Amino acid sequence: MAENHIPRRVENYTNAFLCSAGLLLFMALWMVGVFWGFGTIMIIAVVMDLIIKYIGTRKRD
Repeated sequence: MAENHIPRRVENYTNAFLCSAGLLLFMALWMVGVFWGFGTIMIIAVVMDLIIKYIGTRKRD
């Protein structure tokens, strides 16, 4: 028979995830810059910013 137990608090890995994701994004944009140039990085950054803003406005409604 299973016991009813209260789940314990888990560790918060949000900061570690955000740092890893930021580093991965930096490296990806660096490689794009090496192969296709700075203009492509700017276009990708603007498109990503627009997508994030769009997702943020959808979640607020």
